[in-house]
Amino acid sequence: MADSKLMDYFKFDDADLQANRSGQFTKKQTARILKGDKSSRIWDNLGGLILILIALIGVAVAVVVVGLAALKFSDWRFGIPFVVGFGCIWPLVWGGLGVRSFIYSSSSKHTFKLAKAQGVVNIESRQTYDSNNRVDGVVYTLHIGGKNFKVDQSLTSVMTQGAQYVIYYYILDDLSALISTNNILSAESV
Repeated sequence: MADSKLMDYFKFDDADLQANRSGQFTKKQTARILKGDKSSRIWDNLGGLILILIALIGVAVAVVVVGLAALKFSDWRFGIPFVVGFGCIWPLVWGGLGVRSFIYSSSSKHTFKLAKAQGVVNIESRQTYDSNNRVDGVVYTLHIGGKNFKVDQSLTSVMTQGAQYVIYYYILDDLSALISTNNILSAESV
């Protein structure tokens, strides 16, 4: 039986924990993961659209400046830097980022794998600073079994610093970068 504080915090039940122990997802967990993936794809598409619009703004600026230069100065050479900068480089950079976002979000289905981290829990806090060197906020990181998870401060009241735990989480497309609390599916003390 899992700790009820952990169950409430990470929103799992005994069936979820048993499935994770045997290396499987439950239907409830799979639905949660797919819902999060769908939401992420929507945001990626929206971000891609915004980046492409930013690219088109550069083209519009280049056309307007070249048009004004031709009317006012009767000399196209004045508008050449704008054509190169805003008409070519700007759209290539921003449009390229937008297309990349579309391609990633519409790529074939992502693969999700169940992973496990076991060890002593160390929740570390680090202050972040703004451009004026003032404290901007605090970032909390959970270190366990060689893995790092970005977490909320509230986890410090659920997990005991220095105690042994097992955490079951999912990774997307074999990316094992800094993972957030949202990726944790279940946990238990050892």
